[in-house]
Amino acid sequence: MERADVVIAGGGFAGLALGIALRQGLGSAFAIIVADPFIGRDGSGDLRASAIAAGARRLFETIGVWEAVAQEAQPILDMAVTDSRLSCGAHREGPRARDRLEVRRGDRVRIDIRPSRGALSR
Repeated sequence: MERADVVIAGGGFAGLALGIALRQGLGSAFAIIVADPFIGRDGSGDLRASAIAAGARRLFETIGVWEAVAQEAQPILDMAVTDSRLSCGAHREGPRARDRLEVRRGDRVRIDIRPSRGALSR
């Protein structure tokens, strides 16, 4: 049985970034296991993208993985988050428009999942 100082459940952006930050902060003698059934699989068919906030981008810069995804990152110029269905008109100026969360220009960027996970899995 393999011994670990920390086991991280999940190899998404948060789990992989935590693993890198712990390794950088505590050194290679600190044993970390990331438990995720998708790590090590070929992700070439994963065409998903994710929106990340400025804080997550700064974290990626700090742990040294932003450079690997920055070339393909795209700014999100407009976004409306609502708990309403798109058909009710809330995405415009409909009856529930007050429930919208407006996002300022430059606060978020879109990054592709596959290359980002690759950069974080180094």
